[in-house]
Amino acid sequence: MAGRSITIHRLEAAHLPACLDLAASRGWVRELEQWDLLFAVSDVFGFDHPHRPGLGGTVAVTRYGSGARAIGMLLTSEDLARQGFGRQLMSVAIDAMGTGKAELCATPDGRPLYRNLGFVESVDVTRYSAARGTARLPSWPNVREYVPSDWASISQLDIDAYGADRSALLMTLIGRARGVHVAESSGRVVGYGISWKNYPGLVIGPVVAETMDLGLQLISSCVAGCPEISQIDLCTSSPGIKSWLEKAGFLRGDRLPLMTLGSCSSPAPGNQAWIQALASPALC
Repeated sequence: MAGRSITIHRLEAAHLPACLDLAASRGWVRELEQWDLLFAVSDVFGFDHPHRPGLGGTVAVTRYGSGARAIGMLLTSEDLARQGFGRQLMSVAIDAMGTGKAELCATPDGRPLYRNLGFVESVDVTRYSAARGTARLPSWPNVREYVPSDWASISQLDIDAYGADRSALLMTLIGRARGVHVAESSGRVVGYGISWKNYPGLVIGPVVAETMDLGLQLISSCVAGCPEISQIDLCTSSPGIKSWLEKAGFLRGDRLPLMTLGSCSSPAPGNQAWIQALASPALC
């Protein structure tokens, strides 16, 4: 049965309920907003379950310009696990990404497959979550709310950080955001942070800033006044930000290392030290 061929096809927004059902069947949260975002900015692939109605598996590929891709939401139905279907989905995802670098955040179950396909760990990502009622947070004089005239600055800042054009993702996130903040220094935008709704609460990310201190200020500003559960996928090694999050009521959760395929021996493009938090593991 291992390696049995399946027909993988591109999914459309009408498949969103089936994606939620598949995710829930594997113990994942029914993240309606994130799946909806993926269908807006990514290519989502999947296959029909061979024995019953619904999907047997999914994977999403998000393209950033011509040089970078993010792979996420690799899922197979539990009764089809460890039968080669995940590898087939990854083959489609890798073919769809073309040339350039691909990244993904790896769950423990997925790491052996990703390593076998040539992915290597590059950045440590840790999820932090806070229930309602986090500590009272200060206001920061260098941080203010985003205005449309900031778009060119934050778009360029993001390109400088990632080495890839993620403007389509950023524009979509800003359009759906609960809050967007920018940090300034000497009249220049040097950081931004976005918070957006995703069940069961609020996602803080992406956060990009030229210094870790500014990153902390942006995270603080995104969290301030939020009555909902907050979640952040932190990819900075700053002990100061981690300590601050814990003092503010965040609990450390899963480690989801970022793994990279392609150009692994050459320096990563962009200024990776500026990336403080991801948009999400599915979008990297």
